[in-house]
Amino acid sequence: MSYKNNPTNAGGKWSQEEDLDLSNEITENLDIATIAMNHKRTVRSITYRLALFAARSIEETGVSIEDVASCYKIKSSDIKKFTDEAQKKSLSKSSQLSINAKLDAILFSITRLQLEMDEIKTLMAKDS
Repeated sequence: MSYKNNPTNAGGKWSQEEDLDLSNEITENLDIATIAMNHKRTVRSITYRLALFAARSIEETGVSIEDVASCYKIKSSDIKKFTDEAQKKSLSKSSQLSINAKLDAILFSITRLQLEMDEIKTLMAKDS
């Protein structure tokens, strides 16, 4: 179903069609407020999506942040804010993975100790 048929797209996943339309609207020099109304999203959401595009462009092409910001009609600070938030999310996910790995190791150790204790109990029962 096309994003255009939804009463609102706020918080919803972006489709390829919507990304393409966004790209075309920026090329056509539409202002971000108009684009937000077209997409039934907030100005912040449009800015954030453009910052994502900009960050990818910088990564892939090495073009300066100022040039990319100008191309996408957003501020350099928006791109920096997006990349900082993305980096924090990434660190948070890796920290959670690290914690989960440690918990798995602890649970494995506990299970191993329980098995050893059972084995010791069995040996003690045979000796008595």
